Amino acid sequence: MRKRRDREEEHAILMIFPHGDAIDPRKGNEIRVNYLLTELARKGRVCLFDELGSRGGGDDGIEKRSYHPINIGGHHLGSFFADFNPSFFFELKKAILSFDPDTIIVSYPHGILVTRILSKLLARDFKIIYDAHDVERVLRKQVTMTEKDRSWLSRMLIYLSDIFFEKISISLSDHIITVSEGDARDFMELYCISPDRLTTIPIGTRLLDRGNYDKNECKKALGLDPDKCVVLFHGVYDYSPNREAADLIEQRIAKEFHNDQDVQFVIAGRGAPVRSTGNLRYIGYIDDLQQLLMASDVAIVPILKGGGTRVKIFDYMSAMIPVLTTTKGIEGIDVNNGYHALVVGDVGDEFISDLRRLTNDPNLRYSLASRAMDLIKAKYEVGRISENLWRLISDLSEE
Repeated sequence: MRKRRDREEEHAILMIFPHGDAIDPRKGNEIRVNYLLTELARKGRVCLFDELGSRGGGDDGIEKRSYHPINIGGHHLGSFFADFNPSFFFELKKAILSFDPDTIIVSYPHGILVTRILSKLLARDFKIIYDAHDVERVLRKQVTMTEKDRSWLSRMLIYLSDIFFEKISISLSDHIITVSEGDARDFMELYCISPDRLTTIPIGTRLLDRGNYDKNECKKALGLDPDKCVVLFHGVYDYSPNREAADLIEQRIAKEFHNDQDVQFVIAGRGAPVRSTGNLRYIGYIDDLQQLLMASDVAIVPILKGGGTRVKIFDYMSAMIPVLTTTKGIEGIDVNNGYHALVVGDVGDEFISDLRRLTNDPNLRYSLASRAMDLIKAKYEVGRISENLWRLISDLSEE
């Protein structure tokens, strides 16, 4: 086995992310990995290993290696079969030999089996960190098993497969990072994991430079009335918790404001339709997320299921948009109800009442948003969070 590097600046970190594009991020999981990659690249050598055909290229001092996905009959099988993909195996082998990592971070449970096998075959002593964006056992039960557009057999196969690979990932990794303390507790309870093997690294965010945007101009650019209070929800539309939230907005929440001519609801995100119904506009995917955020006055997150932490909450807070959310929507973020955000248990009368308070009271909106911004700066700014991850990597390398 090769010797470990002694100096901090020589650390080499390989990030395996076969679930999207971490260089040109557009989804929450991509944004999380992008933040970690770019911050770690300021301290050591970093290489991203992802699926060939992702949008971005190597950037910000980040090297890049890729593998060919499996396609059968024109169907892209995605990351779920990474451990059975010959290209994944051989290209990862090449990446390990050429990049010579001290630490390999694997996002999601697919790919850790092959990574551990290669560590044995190549006689390499790198540490393997399982970056658990969710607790799959919890997520699949809440989300996948309730998706009516899939057959029962399909849902069960996904559920059992992900639990199997989650167990494998836990047993073969040297350490596990979670996005919230709640996820860490679930891992300990469901899999009897020692707390010493778990570290919580929140998703975090970067602060929006508000000086580059004028709210009224942003509203006009998106075809919105500058005189109306814009209530925003955004997210990947084909993810069932987001789709359920969008349906709640259309079928319940927006209708409660049909007589209020000063309120405009907006739903945006990848896969979202482009259409209008009453006081609600679906505007599809918007390339300039910052423009969309700056055009908004209130953000609502009527999420009822799902796992991990909602990146959209950080988006809103970093843009100084006051947030009204369900308890599920704010999971993993340490807010005080009524101080940093308004939090209710369900989408019912209390949710509607609190939203009406927000749309009618600019002072309440400002006070919530400014205190949420202080929270971001103190606890969730990505530079602060990456320091904790770097410390973990350094500690593991010395074991």
